[in-house]
Amino acid sequence: MPTLIMYQVDAFADRAFQGNPAAVLILEDWLADDVMQAIANENNLAETAFARRNGKGWDLRWFTPVHEVDFCGHATLATAHVLASQHNVADDMAFATRVGELRVSQRQGAYQLDLPCFPPQPVDGETVSALRDILSPHPVAGFRNFENLFVEFADEQSVRSFVPDLLRIGAFHPLGARRAPFVRPGRRSCADPGSRQDLHEGGNLPSGMKVGSGRRSGRGKAGAR
Repeated sequence: MPTLIMYQVDAFADRAFQGNPAAVLILEDWLADDVMQAIANENNLAETAFARRNGKGWDLRWFTPVHEVDFCGHATLATAHVLASQHNVADDMAFATRVGELRVSQRQGAYQLDLPCFPPQPVDGETVSALRDILSPHPVAGFRNFENLFVEFADEQSVRSFVPDLLRIGAFHPLGARRAPFVRPGRRSCADPGSRQDLHEGGNLPSGMKVGSGRRSGRGKAGAR
């Protein structure tokens, strides 16, 4: 096996030991899948990113400690930081991934990521029933957005009073679910951003995708260590 250089980058931070960490390896070609998985498992970070040149840009893949995932935002920013700071890539970067092309540009010392759109779709009745069995207050509906599950509660108070049982949620779906208030058409919820969060945040579960359902840009700095 060749000697490889691996970087650990703290995305959304301007100094070490803050932000959201990811490991990054820039390769000449892919390693065997089981080798990349073993590296990610040993790193025990939310994601380890592997990138290689593809002629026009870069191929990019992400692994959690337990499996390969189709998308990870902060590890994409971390990869862009490594390419810019260690491989002298000054132009906008295009990453070919399982979910299509992701573009990262550099703006005033930060990185801007154009995120893809994954509109939530309703889940079937059986899944909604299973969600009601493990969540209290009971959700009124469920949706799937790419790899994440979303649950809809009847009102804002249900959202604010909800306390996730991480073990039961993890057993139901390893990437967690997301909670959000129900808003009737024509009305606005006064829920603050803190009322929307990944149900597995703070728990011993792999981090999942943390993007919304609409196409948008994410900005962040990164500090390598």
